[in-house]
Amino acid sequence: MALRRHLSVLVVDDMAISRQIMCATLESIGIAHVASACDGRAALDRASRRVPDLVLSDLHMPGMDGVALLAAFRAGALTASARFIVVTGLDTGPRLDEAWRLGLDALLLKPFDRARLLAVVEQATGRL
Repeated sequence: MALRRHLSVLVVDDMAISRQIMCATLESIGIAHVASACDGRAALDRASRRVPDLVLSDLHMPGMDGVALLAAFRAGALTASARFIVVTGLDTGPRLDEAWRLGLDALLLKPFDRARLLAVVEQATGRL
């Protein structure tokens, strides 16, 4: 439980309700540092101020999608070690193949429930 308080999570999704649900669920289990961003560029801006331990990012977003965001994280000296979960409704496809090649840590399929979200976060971080 103590590690949960110190875990920093960034939730990235262009759908406000999805961001709110993921943030509220993570906060409900005691993660004190949960931030959100509405797109990839805003996520990079937030990460430049506080590097997250974990990113949960929607795959399909306007502008910078989840794979491009993952590539940017992996290329950054400070962000390369952040754990990364892609959230999507599809479990196959060329964009997901690219994400796995870039070092994706886990996949969270929509629709998901609280238990599945927490299980995937635990899988990706190994710290919950």
